[in-house]
Amino acid sequence: MKTKLSVLLLISTLTVFLAGSCNDKRNGGLGSISLSKHGITLPANGGTFSVDVSASAGFTVESSSWIHLDSTGVTVSEDGTYSSGSYTFIVNQNTGSDNRSGSVTFRCLDAVDSIRITQNGLVDSYLEVFMEAEEPGFYSESLDDFIYEEFESQYSLSYPADGETFSYRMLTTQPAEYFTISGIPQAFEEGETYTLDFSQNFSFDMSTTSPYQFSIQKVSGEKIWMYNVDNRFGLIITTE
Repeated sequence: MKTKLSVLLLISTLTVFLAGSCNDKRNGGLGSISLSKHGITLPANGGTFSVDVSASAGFTVESSSWIHLDSTGVTVSEDGTYSSGSYTFIVNQNTGSDNRSGSVTFRCLDAVDSIRITQNGLVDSYLEVFMEAEEPGFYSESLDDFIYEEFESQYSLSYPADGETFSYRMLTTQPAEYFTISGIPQAFEEGETYTLDFSQNFSFDMSTTSPYQFSIQKVSGEKIWMYNVDNRFGLIITTE
C-alpha cells in the first residue's frame, strides 16, 4: 500500500511538472507553437498580413526592421510575451529596385516557428525613360533637366593626380549654371554602384553639394549612363 501511494505521488508530481514547465522559462520548458502560414509575398508598396498563432505558453516575437507588429488591440503580458490568437503585421514600402526577404520569428520557450516574407522591388518607371535619353546632362523625374546643347553648354574632364578617379563638369555661361560629378573610378564597371560627389547650382530643390550613390546602368562608346535610385535622377556623361 505504501509503495502504491509513493508511485501515485510520483506520477502526480511529474504531471504537475510537465504542465507547469511550458509556463516557466527557468525550466527551459517544452513549449510548442504553430502558425497558420509560413510564407508570404508582398508588393513593393508594402501592406499588411495576418497570422494565427497557437502556443502552449506565452511567446515572444522578433522581426526584420521593415516588418512591424500592429499593436492595435494586442495585449502584452507583464513578462513581455503574447498569447495565442490572430496577429497583424505591417510591412514598409520597399523603395529599392531589388526584391528583399525578411522574417518574423515566434518563440515559446524552446519551441520556435517563423514566417518568411518576400517583398518585390520597386519598379522604377522613370529609369526606363532616362535610359532612352542620349545627350549628356542631368535628367530627373521631379526636377528640371539640365541637358547639353551644342554652342550653349560646355563640358570638361579632370583627372586628379592619384590617377584612379576623374571628374566631369557640364556648364553654361548664360546663365552661369553647372553640375559636377567627381570621384568616378577610372576602372568603373557597368552594373556596379559607387558613392560619388555631386554638386550643382541650377536647382534650389536639391543640395548644392552632396554624396550620392550612383549605379552604372550602361556604357556605350564614350558615354556613361549613371542613376540614383533613391532620388530618381540620372546623369549621362562622356569621357571623350
